[in-house]
Amino acid sequence: DKVREAITNQPSGIEAPSPALGADGSDLFTMMNSTGKRSPGFSAPALGTSRDIALKPSQASGGVDWDKIGDWLLGRLSQMIVLFIVGGLALWLIPMHFDGWAQSVYRKPLPSAGLGLLTYILGYAGAIMTAVLLFFGGLAMGIAVAWELALSLWALGFSSLILAFVVFVIFVSYVSKAIVAYLGGLLILDRVAPGIRGRKVLALLLGLLLYVIIVTIPTLGPIIGFLVTILGLGAVWVAWFDSRRR
Repeated sequence: DKVREAITNQPSGIEAPSPALGADGSDLFTMMNSTGKRSPGFSAPALGTSRDIALKPSQASGGVDWDKIGDWLLGRLSQMIVLFIVGGLALWLIPMHFDGWAQSVYRKPLPSAGLGLLTYILGYAGAIMTAVLLFFGGLAMGIAVAWELALSLWALGFSSLILAFVVFVIFVSYVSKAIVAYLGGLLILDRVAPGIRGRKVLALLLGLLLYVIIVTIPTLGPIIGFLVTILGLGAVWVAWFDSRRR
């Protein structure tokens, strides 16, 4: 009862002393021993400081950023799947042409690269110039003759231009790379496993796997990717010219 009364009669308004702060912003907890001296204390970080923040997965795993690795693998896999679909369709629908394009790269790499570079430049520049000519030609026809003819010219011309440009972009982005990758896979399988079943499909898979890995090399990868593109584009023209001479 006396203890309870003493607690009740405590004067109000007394604030608890605030904990002492160390140099690093943490509370210093000291323990008093029986002799009244300070015993070796310990410091604990104050709540809300940066030490309470949970470690990131990359820090907890020794600095390996698994998110970036996962994004890289997913990007390479999606690229390879798209290239394999396009190359597989070409290999299935036009196998003779696809084989001929790959052989053109092997037999005539320099002409293929030269024609491919020319095709690459003229393809984009030609699309822009054709669009400009169509627009001003239709405008002149509408003013001088009739707007109905101008609209017909624009509809027919721009639809044909868009279709041709889409085919060109597909060849630049996918078919050209599948051609060179297929050739690389064939050359490797001819040395490693010449009599393997499903040789063409495996060659395409193997070549595309190597391609999507090589093009990720800093500085060198984009250069190799561009060379592959112009080689594949030019091979189509080389094969076409060869077939015209026969």
